Amino acid sequence: AQGRAWSEVDGLTRRGRDGQLVHNPPRANAPLDDDLMPARDLRRQPYYLTSKGVSTGITVDKVAGSRGCPFNCKFCNFAVNPGGVKRRWAPRSVESIVREIEQIESDLVFFVDDVFTHQPDRVAEICDMLIAKRIRKHYIINARLEIAKRPDVIRKMEKAGFLALLIGVESTQDATLRSMGKGFTVEQIRQRFEVLRKSKMIINAYFIVGNIGENEEQMLSTASFARSIGVDLIHVSRLRNMPYSGLTELVEQTPGYHIDADGFVYSDDYSSQHIANLRKRIDKRFHSPPHAARVVLKLLRIMHWRILARGALTIPVFLTLLIVAQASQKVRKWMGKPLN
Repeated sequence: AQGRAWSEVDGLTRRGRDGQLVHNPPRANAPLDDDLMPARDLRRQPYYLTSKGVSTGITVDKVAGSRGCPFNCKFCNFAVNPGGVKRRWAPRSVESIVREIEQIESDLVFFVDDVFTHQPDRVAEICDMLIAKRIRKHYIINARLEIAKRPDVIRKMEKAGFLALLIGVESTQDATLRSMGKGFTVEQIRQRFEVLRKSKMIINAYFIVGNIGENEEQMLSTASFARSIGVDLIHVSRLRNMPYSGLTELVEQTPGYHIDADGFVYSDDYSSQHIANLRKRIDKRFHSPPHAARVVLKLLRIMHWRILARGALTIPVFLTLLIVAQASQKVRKWMGKPLN
């Protein structure tokens, strides 16, 4: 505390004179340290890409290139720290990011940045350095639609090995997008995907089901809308209240809407279970077997030969084990036994 009273130390939780817990004001976010990296050599085993507990045999790792989010979407709390204070977007230097990637042995790297593409020129610098150093890896990132304004950067990302963009679209309705504070319209989504759909990268779109004010028909339109804009994959989640997201106030101001014990938003018209079922229906409508096959072929065209060679040995085993695991779950459900 450097000689300061406990009450003057930001971010400290302490007991007051009456014995009750007292929370001091949150501490400001410290700038990212370019030299602070995980000691990967201390790991006991490598990490593998898995699905439903089954490994693909492809090694993965994670890198944080920045911290915080400059946007303020009302359903999301990424823009604030655990104390509810706005996180200032703080990037690491390009050199430190590439230096860390050089130390990684895994073939696939997930960037955990909330918005990796916030500064397109910085993204281009990262790509230039990866290309210059001939680093042969694949990268998956979170992005915003605005990256479509820079097709030159998209081309560099493809050349540098970026494999997939995960983009938050969230809704097919303008009224919902406005209430969320997304900063774009349905028409702008369509315009920007005219660029994104031409990319060699896999494009995954995030959508939310159960948005305030949407009816069942509008929610179910998600699958057809995603197909129409050229998305490769979708991830549909239920609207959920998170600390400091602003949803609590919005629900309280909207008659007929409630928050259940798990934080999910539901309404007098649509129960939590019904919304969960709608999510499954949307997912099934979009990810048909023919569509999934097209995505696999796209992946085969863009992945490095080294990963494909390794996958030729591991992926068949992975698929077999995955099918067996899913079949086992269905049998246990049919027999009335608890699922693992």
